[in-house]
Amino acid sequence: MIKYKHILLWSLGMAVVLGLMSFAHNRKKQVLWQQTQISVAQEQSRPFVTQQEVRSIIARHYPLSEGIPLQEINIALLEESLDNHPSIKKAEVYSLWNGTLHVAVQQHEPKARVLSAGRSFYLLNDGGTMPLSTNYSAKVPLITGAVPDSLLGSLSNFWNTVESHAFFADFFSGITVAQNGDWILHPLPGQHKVLLGQPQHLDRKLKKLEIFYQQAVNSKNLDSIKTLNLKFSNQVVCRKN
Repeated sequence: MIKYKHILLWSLGMAVVLGLMSFAHNRKKQVLWQQTQISVAQEQSRPFVTQQEVRSIIARHYPLSEGIPLQEINIALLEESLDNHPSIKKAEVYSLWNGTLHVAVQQHEPKARVLSAGRSFYLLNDGGTMPLSTNYSAKVPLITGAVPDSLLGSLSNFWNTVESHAFFADFFSGITVAQNGDWILHPLPGQHKVLLGQPQHLDRKLKKLEIFYQQAVNSKNLDSIKTLNLKFSNQVVCRKN
């Protein structure tokens, strides 16, 4: 007897659940698209993509925009179209029962700007690239010289390394890549250059450079230095003006 009661209760529970699901599904058919709320992360400080651009992308698929049933909105299609924007890293689209379509956009955050062989673009933290934006010009380090695509990953890794470094965060204004592949770093303090050489053993070279700055250089004689050469093992060769 108890067994039959359990089966009956389970059946009733399933019927209630299915009924609620059917009610929710039918109600969603009736909910109209009333408004669109758009949020763009870092829009105020780094507006690579604006809310108006996001609305324009939505309007390509839904020219009449608001007023249609929420169920007719292809969320996956909108997210894919937004993700294809060169300045957008990730987009999330979802709707609510009150008829609001929410669009949350995360922008790319460039690590540096590359100017080489007539090309100019932003370098991203994963080695990818982003075209320049007509909305905003980011204040990031500049990479010039001979910069083939095969080098972008190494350059991105370098900026990720120095950004997380307690001493070298925001220390370098840019890099020049020589024709032979050597890297020349441009520190913000002083007027000198750092000859890094080939992009190998970066951790060891940066540690060596940090020790030199901390122990051998002060603000009085920093301007007298022309170059610091890190190409040689266990030493920093300093050349003065």
